Amino acid sequence: MFGDGSNRVKAYIYNSEGKYSPPIYISVDPIQIASFIMITQSAPKIVITDISDNFELDTMYGFVNRCADQKFLDELLGVLIPMQEGKTSPNKLNILSWGVSEEHNRDSIMIPFIKENFGIDL
Repeated sequence: MFGDGSNRVKAYIYNSEGKYSPPIYISVDPIQIASFIMITQSAPKIVITDISDNFELDTMYGFVNRCADQKFLDELLGVLIPMQEGKTSPNKLNILSWGVSEEHNRDSIMIPFIKENFGIDL
């Protein structure tokens, strides 16, 4: 089972210096995860974990490197490959939480932070 049975996972974006973002909470949904992978494809690496930070999936420049759940991987690739081929477009991300303190847990703060530190337009 992808995730720990909850409806969300944590996604971390890595930059070329090996620094990573605060956890970005997204839905356990192949379309959302494929969209996240596509939108962050310029990042050297992203890592997706369950809520307890157990490894689920990682990517290298927008391509899945490893995935702990092969059944979920099949579902994900069914959505991701058409996006990679330009046949479909990524969906708008539904960020459930930015994984930071309440005062900073806003799009207006975190979107510019991610852009400045990781070069990603979410």
